[in-house]
Amino acid sequence: MPVLNVLEGVVQYEFGETITLTMIDDAGAAVDISSYTGTDEVTFRHKDGQTVVTRTLSLVGGGTTGQVSFSFAAGNIIKSGEWRGQVKLRNGAETIITYSKTFVMNVAPNIWVST
Repeated sequence: MPVLNVLEGVVQYEFGETITLTMIDDAGAAVDISSYTGTDEVTFRHKDGQTVVTRTLSLVGGGTTGQVSFSFAAGNIIKSGEWRGQVKLRNGAETIITYSKTFVMNVAPNIWVST
């Protein structure tokens, strides 16, 4: 099952920046995901176990490089701390395939916004 590295650089309350993830195998090589042409998503769950955010993915370069991209919308990341993420890809028949192992997204607090 493909793995992802830790996702760093996300800041609480920030949104709109394109984030690119690369699906890699256990040896660290990018995996060709070009056959997954359905509606692909990444879901994040905050360490509180209750806050969940799901974003639609786009295949970068048709998926041959193993890369997908997405961006958060306003109000998605309202909590700092550790989140867990997982990528789900779908084939042309819309069969859901949990594609990656769970990975960590560390969200830095935003000191400019009152919580």
